[in-house]
Amino acid sequence: MVGMNSIHKGLHRALYDSSSRLTFPKAMIEVLQRANFDHNPLLLHYYGFPQSRGERPFRFIIAWCTHGDYQHVVCNAWHIYVDHVLTSLDHVMGDFIIFNKDTFGSIYRCKRELQVRIKGLECFLEFVDYVRYWNLYQELSREYDLVIFEEEYVVLRIMRALD
Repeated sequence: MVGMNSIHKGLHRALYDSSSRLTFPKAMIEVLQRANFDHNPLLLHYYGFPQSRGERPFRFIIAWCTHGDYQHVVCNAWHIYVDHVLTSLDHVMGDFIIFNKDTFGSIYRCKRELQVRIKGLECFLEFVDYVRYWNLYQELSREYDLVIFEEEYVVLRIMRALD
């Protein structure tokens, strides 16, 4: 969108020649959030959309150690079953799963929710131009930028922990 009074509708196309289509028969195009652009970027998935891997085994994430509540989670979970090592480990594992969802997972959940709301507003604003919804769109875009910053911070902490 260029201005509040102007409504621009984008036409997104992906062009393939026959050899490209034969080389990548499962290729899919995903239209991404507008997010600080005057257009919707396109993402090409060569092998189709990624599939969910279902339940994954528990894995310790080294970035947890960099968080301030790490020591608290370990101490609380470990001291409940002091005499039983395997039970204590199971309890620590369960608490870390909850810790991961509450601390790190909330960023990704918030990002997905904002993406859905922004995409809905973009579709709505293609047909109707209300100042109230335009202001909401700008507010959600600012929130989305903050969530992206938090996500980058988490990824940076994970990368530092791996070094």
